[in-house]
Amino acid sequence: MIKIRKNNPAFVFLMNYWKKHCILENSHYLWIQNHIEIKSKISKNTAIHLYGERSKVVYFVCKGALARIHYDKNYKLHIDHIALPGMALMSTIHIYSNTLSEGDIISIQPNSSYIIIKYKDIHQGIQHSPELETLINIFSNKIKKQIIALNVILHESTPLERYCRFINLLPELHQLLTQSEQSSLLNISRRTIQRIQYGFLKGNKI
Repeated sequence: MIKIRKNNPAFVFLMNYWKKHCILENSHYLWIQNHIEIKSKISKNTAIHLYGERSKVVYFVCKGALARIHYDKNYKLHIDHIALPGMALMSTIHIYSNTLSEGDIISIQPNSSYIIIKYKDIHQGIQHSPELETLINIFSNKIKKQIIALNVILHESTPLERYCRFINLLPELHQLLTQSEQSSLLNISRRTIQRIQYGFLKGNKI
C-alpha cells in the first residue's frame, strides 16, 4: 500500500477529526499513513461496495456522502442510511462480525472522497492503541444515532408528520438530499414531498 502524504486532504480531515476526541502522538499519524487507502473525486451514484462482497472494511467519509441502499421486489431503490463527512459505513454489522450488512453502498454526492481501513489492520492496531478503538466506536455510534432517528421518523403515521420529524431530527440530510433521495429515505412519494414543501412555502399544511 502506498504511504499517504501528510498534506493529503482526506488524511488531514481524518486526523483533525480524530484529534478532537483523543490526544494523538506521532505514532498515530504514522499508523494511519501506512494502513489506509484513499478514494477521491468519486462520481455520484458510483458503486462502492456490493452486498455479498466478502471484504471486511470500514468506509470513512471525508467529503460528499455515501449511502447504504437496497432494492425492493419491484426494483425500487430505498436508501437505508447515509454517511456524511465524519461518519462511516462498514461491510459487516460491526468490526468483530462476519454477518454482512444488508444492501449496497453507493456515493450520492459528486466529487466524494472516502478512506478505506481493513478490519484486520484495525484489530491489530487496537491492541496497541486505545485511541484507535475510540475512533472506531465514534464511527459506530454516529451511524447508530442516525438509524435510531430514522426509525422514529418512519414510525410516524402520516407523510406530513414523517417529513416534519425528518426536518427536526436530521436537518443536515434535509438540506443535502434531493426530493428523489428524500423519497427513497422516507418512503414518501416524490409528489407528496413536493406538495408538503409547497405547503410549507405557502405557510399551510397539505
